[in-house]
Amino acid sequence: MEYKLKWNGYGIYVQLLCILVAMVNNVDAAQIVYAKPNPHNLSCFECKDNFRELDPGTYSPNTPCQQKARFNEIGISSCSVHDRYCKVERVELNGKVLSIERGCTEKCFYGCRFNGYGLTYMKCTSCCMGYACNTDNSSRTVWSNTFQWTILSALIARWFMILQLRIE
Repeated sequence: MEYKLKWNGYGIYVQLLCILVAMVNNVDAAQIVYAKPNPHNLSCFECKDNFRELDPGTYSPNTPCQQKARFNEIGISSCSVHDRYCKVERVELNGKVLSIERGCTEKCFYGCRFNGYGLTYMKCTSCCMGYACNTDNSSRTVWSNTFQWTILSALIARWFMILQLRIE
C-alpha cells in the first residue's frame, strides 16, 4: 500500500495560512501593550479634533492635529508619572473621521476595533514610548483573535479537503 500526496496546485492556500498565522502572532501589539514603564520623562503631542460637534459641512482634513506638517502649531505636553505611552486615537464612521486625539495615556489598547449596530464605526489607537512620538494618523487594523482563529480554522479545513491522500 502506497500513499501519494496530491497538491493540485493549491499553494495559495498554504501562503494564506502562513499570513494568517503571522497575523495571529502579532508581536508588535504585545510589545507595546506589555512594555515596561518609561523611566524618562515622557512628553507627547497633545491635541483633539472632534468633528461630531461641528456642522458636517465644516469638516476639514487639514487641521493641525491631523497634519504632520502642522504639528509645530500644537503643543507638546509633559505626561504624568503614571502615563507610559503617547497615543493617537482616531474614530471613524463609514470611513469619515469623527474625532482624532493625541496625548498621554497610562494604558494602550492598540489596534482598530469595529463596533456599532449596522454602522461601520471604527476606533483605532496606536501607541509609542518616545519623546513626541505620536505623529502617525492611524493604526494597523487588528482583528479580534476569535475572528482570526475562525478564518485560520476555515483555511486549514479547506486546505485538508484539497490536500488529498490517495491510496494507489
